[in-house]
Amino acid sequence: MFHVEQDPRRHPSVMFHVEQERRNTMFVNIYAIKDELAELWSNIFCLNSKTSMRTFQFMAKEKQEAECKDQKIYLLGRFNKDEGTIHLMDVPMMTYDLEKGWKEFHNA
Repeated sequence: MFHVEQDPRRHPSVMFHVEQERRNTMFVNIYAIKDELAELWSNIFCLNSKTSMRTFQFMAKEKQEAECKDQKIYLLGRFNKDEGTIHLMDVPMMTYDLEKGWKEFHNA
């Protein structure tokens, strides 16, 4: 009789993490930029949660100083790409300060 090892990729704990990862890829976060001084919001945009911080940092680095002044990025909710449903947060959560990020990149 031969001993057959179970494929480690099929182990229940691994399959749980694969399923969790699949569920996470169904969602993208919904963001908007708010001009804190003018109290105006931009159009909403969606980003993958894994790459959002890198995108915000790129925005801060590439924009002009005036474009970042008083600008903050808020998380508004999540969009389920499989179901087409939107899950909004009760209160938008400030996620990234573009003005502060610009100053950090430009040593200002």
